[in-house]
Amino acid sequence: MARIKDRWYNSKSGPDGERVKSARHRKGDRWQVEYVDDLGRVRYPTFRIKVDAEQFRNSVEADKLRGAYVDPVKGRTLFRDYVRDTWLPAQVQHAPNTAARTETILRVHILPTFGDAQLARVRRTAIQEWVNGLTETHAPGTVHQIYVKLAGVLAAAAVDDLIPRNPCTNINLPVVTKTRVTPLPVLAVEALIKAAPDYWRAAVVLGAGPGQREGEVLGLTLDRVEFLHRRGRVDRQAQSPARKGMPHLRPTKTPSSDRLIPYGDTAINALAAHVKTYPPTLVEVDEYMERVRVAKPRRVSVRLLWVGERRGGIVRAGVFNRMWTQTVERAEQALRARAVEEKTARHDELAGQREAAADRLAGGADFHELRHFYASLLIASGANVKVVQAHLGHKSATETLDTYGHLWPDSEEDTRKAVDAVLGALPGAGTAQKRPSTG
Repeated sequence: MARIKDRWYNSKSGPDGERVKSARHRKGDRWQVEYVDDLGRVRYPTFRIKVDAEQFRNSVEADKLRGAYVDPVKGRTLFRDYVRDTWLPAQVQHAPNTAARTETILRVHILPTFGDAQLARVRRTAIQEWVNGLTETHAPGTVHQIYVKLAGVLAAAAVDDLIPRNPCTNINLPVVTKTRVTPLPVLAVEALIKAAPDYWRAAVVLGAGPGQREGEVLGLTLDRVEFLHRRGRVDRQAQSPARKGMPHLRPTKTPSSDRLIPYGDTAINALAAHVKTYPPTLVEVDEYMERVRVAKPRRVSVRLLWVGERRGGIVRAGVFNRMWTQTVERAEQALRARAVEEKTARHDELAGQREAAADRLAGGADFHELRHFYASLLIASGANVKVVQAHLGHKSATETLDTYGHLWPDSEEDTRKAVDAVLGALPGAGTAQKRPSTG
């Protein structure tokens, strides 16, 4: 039970019943609340006026009765101290690059505003004001990513009983307008394959044919290609550290990304030609067997299909991206040159198609767009959502539908036929009936 004490007077009265001044009379706050916190420790916060002391005592007692009591002393922990000492060390589920991005978001966007604030003093209004500021300088999707980290820290602080509740409640975030995937035209993909350096041509085919991600291509080893069965096994990827360090092999993005991909003749032939021209040799690389950042690597010898020019190990993402950017530029130029030739030959329709494909590549095209192209081919061939999900290695069918649902053909006519097939056989279902008289 919390109780209030007057620090300026002794608890015992004088001989005549008068109040006796204590040694602390008129020194510091007059009123003190004595209570036991949730760890069994006796606390003695002080207040200048009695009303404040009574309000504090009453709130402590009420919170204890509701089971919602949080020691106010804990809430004095600085935001940055909690992040550094408790929250960040607990994020063991993240892969190294994800952990690095999280630390960057905290350092650049969150700690400058909330780092020196006590956890209990982070208010919803301050968070909303901070979000408003981010919205003026960042894209909506980026604002969401940053906000999620702040909300995660404060949610953990609430679970740890440092604050009574998470103040990230009813925060208005900018609306994220999701852009529909528009697959590359066939002419653009054809031009990209032709424009790629000979050493990298098979890699571009793997992006467009089996839809493999950049990291999955760079981490592909000879033992993962089953030429006889015409398929590839995807169970790891190459990853370049966000900061210092050498590229290494890691498990795929998620367990659902592990898959066997059927290779068509184009992919198999491209890989066979690549292996014949550039025979893979054994190289030593680090391989992580777990997805979490605290995992330790092992040194393995593998036959990478693509190796770095300088050190002979895994190709860095930056090196690959420079090659890809140059490939896109050459493909665009080749398409425009061919369009001029088609116009000269009065093949106006084909010239227009090549110009449209060149326009699609203008300003750059990400390697991941080849994966969208592959998905569009599967859908156009009549593949259902589960087949597309399996081949792309998506975590769920919902992810597949959210990304590519608009590419499936409209089924309105099929719906009409299905309804008519049943209801059309019912007597009078397809004819207007005379309205019965109510007179």
